[in-house]
Amino acid sequence: MKKILITGCNGELGVALCNKFLKDGYYVIGTDKQKNKLTKLNLYIQLDFKSALIESNYEKLLKQKFNEKKIKNIDVLINNAALQIVKSVDETSVSDFQKTL
Repeated sequence: MKKILITGCNGELGVALCNKFLKDGYYVIGTDKQKNKLTKLNLYIQLDFKSALIESNYEKLLKQKFNEKKIKNIDVLINNAALQIVKSVDETSVSDFQKTL
């Protein structure tokens, strides 16, 4: 069974991606900074990648979770996590836009 890691799995696109790959027979590993909204995932890891990259303990957490489930590799990565600022175009500043990059 192929394994896929989908970041940002709680947003609309993330949920759709998870459901599609589950339907296609993948072992789906989802991550998001919020509590899991999907009950069908094979593995969910609550993780804020932005903080994790700064704190450097994310690698240890991921390895621990993967070891618990005996996951040795990932076949596909969809990096769907994003920072979303919901404002009209008129209200969105250059600084707001740069934060999303």
